[in-house]
Amino acid sequence: MVLNAAIAGCTSSENRPSTETASPKPLPEITPSKSEYFPDVEIIEKTTHMYANKQRVLRNYERVAYEEDLAKIARIHSNDMAKRDFIGHDNPDGESHGDRLEKYGYDTHVSSEIITTYTPPYPAKTSIEEVAKYFVDSWMDSPPHRSAILDEDYVEAGVGVCVTSDDFFYATMLFSGRDTEIDG
Repeated sequence: MVLNAAIAGCTSSENRPSTETASPKPLPEITPSKSEYFPDVEIIEKTTHMYANKQRVLRNYERVAYEEDLAKIARIHSNDMAKRDFIGHDNPDGESHGDRLEKYGYDTHVSSEIITTYTPPYPAKTSIEEVAKYFVDSWMDSPPHRSAILDEDYVEAGVGVCVTSDDFFYATMLFSGRDTEIDG
């Protein structure tokens, strides 16, 4: 089986105090992407989260809660990568995951982002579970991504997936540490 994939390195940040006085932007409603063979990426997002938690539990770590706002911010980044044809933690404007969290008022003292891409070899024969499992397996095979998934300090996570019309997937998983809250 031939798999096309790219895995970008994990980024983490200890959020610094904001020097800006601008109010956070409200989280936009992002319509989940879809393709002929994958009409509901929200199921892929939640299944990916479930598989990541399965890896944590196998190693005696607590599960991370699914956090909708983190998922929306992750989806914004995955859609941006697809729309502007790039793969990376920083978008072409230089905005990092920490910048995105701050932009949308997500207040956390520590966070991390992992991303990957995937093209199923036979989309018509590939299940949602196979796609989600691929994301998590690829992250677990990469030491920086694995350490983000297994980090004991993270208590919440959100997954955002974008699939293009030709079944190319962009996946982003955001993690947040203790004492998190959304402003506004």
